[in-house]
Amino acid sequence: FADYIIIVDQHSEDKTREVLAKFNNIIVVNNEDTDFNEGLRSMLLVNKAREITSHGIFLYLDADETFSANILHSPEWQTFCQEEPGTIGEFRWATLWKTPFKYLDGDPYTFAFIDDGRKVNAGKVLQNRRGVGEGHFSKRFFFNEIVSLHFAWVNYENALRKNNWYKAWW
Repeated sequence: FADYIIIVDQHSEDKTREVLAKFNNIIVVNNEDTDFNEGLRSMLLVNKAREITSHGIFLYLDADETFSANILHSPEWQTFCQEEPGTIGEFRWATLWKTPFKYLDGDPYTFAFIDDGRKVNAGKVLQNRRGVGEGHFSKRFFFNEIVSLHFAWVNYENALRKNNWYKAWW
């Protein structure tokens, strides 16, 4: 459902680039910074997307997230695509809990933005809200039938380790 997938690579050593090179619609942006900074990463992603088009819809997903399979055929998605620039799209965030068959229904979260060219707020180093329009948007669109699926807690032990890393960071 995406014309392009833009990934920021910050000195990976796990053959990420070799895997990504097999796909035509994936663009890899280099992050030469040595410090971890989600705000900078967001800015690099948006700037690269704006080199491709000035009329884009940005979708912000982490590697452990995807949208529900109904996104391509949903009238809700078609309606969102017709909204004015500056509109954010908020989706329910369904966290799959210890198994793919159980989930926790989370609060709405911004995963989409219809670009209006505004400056990227690269504020916080960690745990930035996603997207250009977060906090300063023209309109809010709530998705009901399309959800974001978050897979991090399917592997419970890994998720605990990740949360401990966050705790150590803060």
